[in-house]
Amino acid sequence: MKYRRKLWAGIGMAILLAASGATSGLLAPSAARADILKVSMEEESEVRRVADDPLLYLSELDLIRAFYLAGEALLDVEGSRKAAGSMFVEPFFEGYGDLEPVLAARGGAPFGDEMIMTMDLAREDAPVAEVKAAVARVYAALDAAEKVAPKSGKERLGAEVTLTAIMLARAATQYEMALSPTGPEEAWAGGYGIWKAAERRSNALLPKLEGVNDGLAADLAAARKVFGDVYRSVTEPETTQATAEALREASTGLSEQAKRF
Repeated sequence: MKYRRKLWAGIGMAILLAASGATSGLLAPSAARADILKVSMEEESEVRRVADDPLLYLSELDLIRAFYLAGEALLDVEGSRKAAGSMFVEPFFEGYGDLEPVLAARGGAPFGDEMIMTMDLAREDAPVAEVKAAVARVYAALDAAEKVAPKSGKERLGAEVTLTAIMLARAATQYEMALSPTGPEEAWAGGYGIWKAAERRSNALLPKLEGVNDGLAADLAAARKVFGDVYRSVTEPETTQATAEALREASTGLSEQAKRF
């Protein structure tokens, strides 16, 4: 099935691409797409590259999961049903279309229909339990897609460490935006979703790092505490004691360790 294709917005796909040293045809200026054949070849190359790069592949999955984690949490907040629905819509129209051919290249199953079902249920004000059941099916699809991720061993582990550091840095940016008087309304919820996606990945990372790289494990544990204390809820608190600099420092420390992994 062919879906509308746009760029990821809001949580920094460009940062993920830059971190891998990649240059994405998806982010190229329109002038570079004048030749239809050239574009087609670039897109095929992009699919192959993402399909073979564990950082890029896993990042696509974690970005979708971040939106869904935020949207699911918003379902339990009174008066936030529309905001929750928006969280389910955005990753479908701004990312899934580019992920589906990558899934096919990896032998993974598409899950666009599951995402559409979630959007439809949220838009139709279906009972929360029904919407959450649809969300759970998307999570299951993401889990299945992760099982066919490229590479294994240290390369895969290194990609997961780098991705976690990048996601935490992005959550810090969202926090800074949320504190700004001119920041977008959804900044806090976006940061919460990004943090929860990073937390999920770090839960699996810590046992793998202990005894292998204790310094990195310690930095990851410290960063988890900083972000966990800040993002206790998907709704922004009236006051917060943490500074944006504190979150930046925690994510930067982990990033530096990740570079040396």
